[in-house]
Order: sequence, then structure tokens, then C-alpha cells
Amino acid sequence: MGTNPLRGEADLVAGDQTYKLVFDVNAFICAEQALGGMTTDEIVERYERTQAKADMTLLRALVYGGLQREHPCHLIQAGEIVADAGIASVRDAVRTGLGAAFGMKPAEDKEEPDPPVAPDETGTG
Repeated sequence: MGTNPLRGEADLVAGDQTYKLVFDVNAFICAEQALGGMTTDEIVERYERTQAKADMTLLRALVYGGLQREHPCHLIQAGEIVADAGIASVRDAVRTGLGAAFGMKPAEDKEEPDPPVAPDETGTG
């Protein structure tokens, strides 16, 4: 299944099925509603703050919203897809989709500068 990462799309494999998550305006509205009216800015900030943790409510809401365009489902079904896919796969797909939707570089992919190299103190050279 082809995705367009520049449009907030990402694949999520759950069991033997591949789902296309699409993080567009409607996806964020669905996620906002599922999270009791949080704004998209609040959702993204919470996601960035909790990436290393299993914030199941947030992950399920984001997957639920992301599924609606290509795979309309209920919130409970989105939770079942999250369970079938596994947390690591869900995080990867959500990170990819959100990164593309907002033009963010994923946290794990940010390059860190090389540590400074100490000068050779052997006296040779």
C-alpha cells in the first residue's frame, strides 16, 4: 500500500493487514473529540512529551483519527488495531505521520554532533 509521507500518511502493519494512517484535518478533529476536546496543538505537545512512554489513550486516539479516511472504524476497533500492531510499530507509524503532517523531523532521527576529539597527547607528529 503506497503512502505519501508529505501528506501526513504512514503505514501501520497489524497482524496480516496494513492500514494507511492519514493525519489530515479530519484526523485531528477525530482525535480531539476522542480526547475530550484537547486541541491539536495540545495533542502534538503531549505526544512529543510522552514519546518514550506508553500513553495508550493518546496513541489510540491518534490511530483512530488517522484511520478514518481510509479505514473508518470505531474507537474500540482502533484500540484493537493498536494491540495487534504493537506499541513500537504504532509509535513508529504515528511519529512518521505526525512528522510529515507538521514538517517535523522525528526525534529519533535528529543528528547529534560528534563529540569533540581530544588532541593527540602522545607527543608524536
